[in-house]
Amino acid sequence: MQKSSLDAVFNLWSRAGALHRIPITGTSMLPLIRKGDHVLVAHGSDEVRRGDVVVIRHGDKLIAHRVLRICTDVKSHRTFITKGDNAPQCDPPWSSSEIVGRVLSISRGEEELSLDTPFWRALGGLITCSTLVWIKLSGLRRKTRQKLLGSHCGYVAALQRRGLHACVFSVRKILLVTLCRWKS
Repeated sequence: MQKSSLDAVFNLWSRAGALHRIPITGTSMLPLIRKGDHVLVAHGSDEVRRGDVVVIRHGDKLIAHRVLRICTDVKSHRTFITKGDNAPQCDPPWSSSEIVGRVLSISRGEEELSLDTPFWRALGGLITCSTLVWIKLSGLRRKTRQKLLGSHCGYVAALQRRGLHACVFSVRKILLVTLCRWKS
């Protein structure tokens, strides 16, 4: 979609103030959101909380990722730190104006999964906490290893990092796949 077309669509949506369905094309939110799914979005960023899945406007693209952190500065401007559940790293910070809205549900074929329930909100919080812990632990491991081994971290450190990442990623994936088992 061209930027001017996207601007026109968002202007209409913001005036309508309704919910809108947006098709998903990427894989960064696997296994919860798959390519071909549609998400129902409530526009605006006022009701967004940590753990929610949001749709972000980035140039001429729309991105659906989970909110890890919400930072508010002294002028009450909110900044959102997001990451796809299946993405290797965090996104750059997003301003409130870049947030299209919060994902309320996911449609896959004839099935609909509501994310606006206490269970899915709690699960989103759990995924967020585990992601933040992983980020913190991997940063601490890197600093400790550099102190102990100096510049000779090399091959062994890379293997350790990959092994730990694979272990945590596998546990999260198993948990998500188990909880996200609904018809394809």
